[in-house]
Amino acid sequence: MMSSKVATTVLGLTLSVTSLTFMASPSFAKPAAKVSPVFKVSDPAIGADSLLPAANTCDGAALSPALSFVGIPKGTKSVTVIMHGIPGPARPGETEPSAHVYWTLYNLPASTKAVAQGTTGSGTLGHNFKENTLTYTPPCSQGPGLKDYTITAYALSNRLSIAASSATRDSLIQAMKNSTLATSILNIHYARP
Repeated sequence: MMSSKVATTVLGLTLSVTSLTFMASPSFAKPAAKVSPVFKVSDPAIGADSLLPAANTCDGAALSPALSFVGIPKGTKSVTVIMHGIPGPARPGETEPSAHVYWTLYNLPASTKAVAQGTTGSGTLGHNFKENTLTYTPPCSQGPGLKDYTITAYALSNRLSIAASSATRDSLIQAMKNSTLATSILNIHYARP
């Protein structure tokens, strides 16, 4: 304990104040709070240029990307992954460009640290935009230049009870809206040769 005395004269009166400062010994100090890592999805094959490997596109083997997860929050029961992109200007007959959904993967166990390229881990596949099948469909955007794609991972406080046959991007987002603990976004690009 440290004390100090301060005297001040105000209107001819001397006021004296004693201030006390208590110093906690290390045995009484609170331990530093452990900082949890931020929830993050990444692809080990994507470098600083954020380019999607050709192996994950129609120009290569058409395999789903390899993903890794860190910082999955406490209380997470499942993880969902959605990959989509806006391919470019509206096509003939379209009033506006629509999102192309390449991959919907849900109910991955909370213990999932990685999903290998070309696999689903132990998750459930939902619909893609092409042929409305329950599989990964690779980006195959038309026209020159870089195209943008987004992989979003959601840490959820429950498992989703939606049938694969009904699992579209929109239905998954609706089903997750009250159970999302954390979200991580990986923005990637690809230019066709």
